[in-house]
Amino acid sequence: ICAKRINQMFKDNPKDRPIIIALTANAMKEDEKKCLNAGMDAYIAKPFNIEKLRKMLILIERDKKKVKL
Repeated sequence: ICAKRINQMFKDNPKDRPIIIALTANAMKEDEKKCLNAGMDAYIAKPFNIEKLRKMLILIERDKKKVKL
């Protein structure tokens, strides 16, 4: 619900919307789908490391630049 609200808040200026990444102990594929369908940009299951998070943020930022918002 929170991700949808954040997306709604930035609907007029989506480039300013913060990146939303789900961090969960559940590593099931359906959990990832639920998070992405809820409006999150990505999904990381625990345990994770900072390098994985850094790479994910870089990929998301690149994708945002490719998409004309």
